[in-house]
Amino acid sequence: MTAPARPGVRGQEWVSPLRADIVSLLTLFAVTLWLIPQQWVLPGGGAIARPAIVVGLALGFVYVAARFVPPLVPPGRNPVAIGLWSYGVVVVVSFGLSFNRDLTATESAAGQRELVLTAAMVGVGLAASAGIADRRRLEILLRRLVGLAAIVAVLALLQFYAGVDLPARVRFPGLALNGELVRSRPRSGFVRATGTTAHAIELGVVMAMMLPLALHYALHGSTPVQRRRHWIAAGLIAATVPTTISRSGIVALGVALAVQASVWSLPLLRRMAALAVGGVAVLYALRPTLPGSLLALFRGLESDTSITARTSDYDVAFDFVAQRPWFGRGAGTWGSDNYRLLDNQMLLSLLEIGWVGVIAITLMYLGGAAVARQIRIAAPDDPTRHLGQTLAAMIVAAFTALFFVNGFFYEIYFGTTVLVIGVAGALWRLMRDQGADAVAVARARERGFLARRLRVDSGPPWWQRALTAGGRP
Repeated sequence: MTAPARPGVRGQEWVSPLRADIVSLLTLFAVTLWLIPQQWVLPGGGAIARPAIVVGLALGFVYVAARFVPPLVPPGRNPVAIGLWSYGVVVVVSFGLSFNRDLTATESAAGQRELVLTAAMVGVGLAASAGIADRRRLEILLRRLVGLAAIVAVLALLQFYAGVDLPARVRFPGLALNGELVRSRPRSGFVRATGTTAHAIELGVVMAMMLPLALHYALHGSTPVQRRRHWIAAGLIAATVPTTISRSGIVALGVALAVQASVWSLPLLRRMAALAVGGVAVLYALRPTLPGSLLALFRGLESDTSITARTSDYDVAFDFVAQRPWFGRGAGTWGSDNYRLLDNQMLLSLLEIGWVGVIAITLMYLGGAAVARQIRIAAPDDPTRHLGQTLAAMIVAAFTALFFVNGFFYEIYFGTTVLVIGVAGALWRLMRDQGADAVAVARARERGFLARRLRVDSGPPWWQRALTAGGRP
């Protein structure tokens, strides 16, 4: 929003230092998140000392510090910020209340790590929602995200089709390997691709989330070169999802595309359907048994061991929930070392931060999706409307995945999700400010017109002005 001229102005518009630099910091966060595997950490810092977490904490610090300097943070409430703050506060309260019971040393350490992770991720979302300066910078950030996803897609495709695991060969100077890189176990006779992610499940879900964004820029890029680039990125990202052999990835992909395609025209739907059929044909030509293996994942679910192993834990889990229903046993304290591994983030959150925490998570996700949908409804042009629907598709797909995977353990998933939620809040804010600026300009023009009329009406009579102009008193 335009503000009065002050030191550090460019023309008549005040340029906030937070707004000017935030996209660069968010880009650094995204690069370290996507390209450095989760096991690479700062020496001596433990599992939580990932470079991306450090950058996220820095973003949170910048955001909180900027709150003490009003010009640095836009005025007014942002619905996205409410959801992010709610989740962060619930995590802190839950961990504090966990000391009412006998915490083990392992649980206490895990809870502290959860606090640090939450602070970093919530800080990223808040900084994005409040700090992105304008639409151009927002678009730059989103296109960079697509580029990072395309790079990871190439690495995953090399793993799956060529057996070349480049992430396992790369060493990062100044970082230490916190344990060995985890590789997913083979499934249906295939070695599942992981890219730089912690697991094939995470890769499938994040690629499903990123495909709508790549398709958005393929359809609405500003130049033909940009559109062609994003068609290639979309093809790489879409081709990666089957290589994970993951039900969660396929379900997330279906949800994301269904939400995005709900606003497409019939001719565009036909074109996309033809592309999908062609993609399946190429997949069949490269790996004839892969399409059948993917279909087999959804047959006989009642007898699938990976499904029954998850559902068998539900009775035990709800017994623990009944003991501490509102704020749970403490954020981060339910670990596979002490209890059971749950591949369901909503159930895990119910155990750790209770029903209040589950409500906060739902508010954070669905609040972000609702804001994105509002952008779709109120946007003045087609690209912005489509971008709003795209962000909603990404957030809804991420929320759906929480019922199938332990999402907050996977940091690329978690970090990308809060970043997208923050971007939705930023775009909503920019549209709000643009509307407020238009109203202010209209009012200023009206006041200026009335002031001119007032000056004319209160001036000397016309004949006196004429005499004065002629040189006579």
